[in-house]
Amino acid sequence: MVRVLGLGGSLRQVSRSKVILEAALAAATAAGAETALWAVDEEPLPFYRPQEPIEPSTERFLKAVREADAYIVSTPAYHGTVSAPVKNLIDHIDALAGDTPPFLTGKVVGVASIGEGTVASVQAVGALVQAAHALRAFVVPLHVPVSGASQVIPTDRIQDPSVVSRLVSLGRLVVATSEALGSPGQPRPPDATATSRNA
Repeated sequence: MVRVLGLGGSLRQVSRSKVILEAALAAATAAGAETALWAVDEEPLPFYRPQEPIEPSTERFLKAVREADAYIVSTPAYHGTVSAPVKNLIDHIDALAGDTPPFLTGKVVGVASIGEGTVASVQAVGALVQAAHALRAFVVPLHVPVSGASQVIPTDRIQDPSVVSRLVSLGRLVVATSEALGSPGQPRPPDATATSRNA
């Protein structure tokens, strides 16, 4: 069974980026995957500090990342890019540099973003794609940038059926791609005392 980990959300009282993430994860579950969610508002991580000892909350996060076969990442679009809390999750994955294979090598990633304007969510999705490639992951070719956030999700439900359809397709594609590629094998963790390598 493919294990899909959702990463993202926001610190809003009702996180629209978490709503779209949950919709994609629900589709992955319906496609036969085992899914889990790491939302920034529910389980915040300490601010990323290279070469500092890894805290217990971060260890739990890294364990969840290691155990997953695939990921769906969702961010609010802030000023045309990824929000700070979501970028902080991504930055902590640097601790997997010493794994074998390192980072997210060969694993599958799907990306989504939501913003008010017509451009910012597209730019934020592009930033997520670049980050996933830098982590050596395979990004599925369907990306889901969502504009008009306050109209699409005025409360806590997606009102646009076309957005729901795209998110369902994303969740299914992540599972199908991971199944087609096969698991790259779970990375072996480095020494427990290891810390991030970057300055």
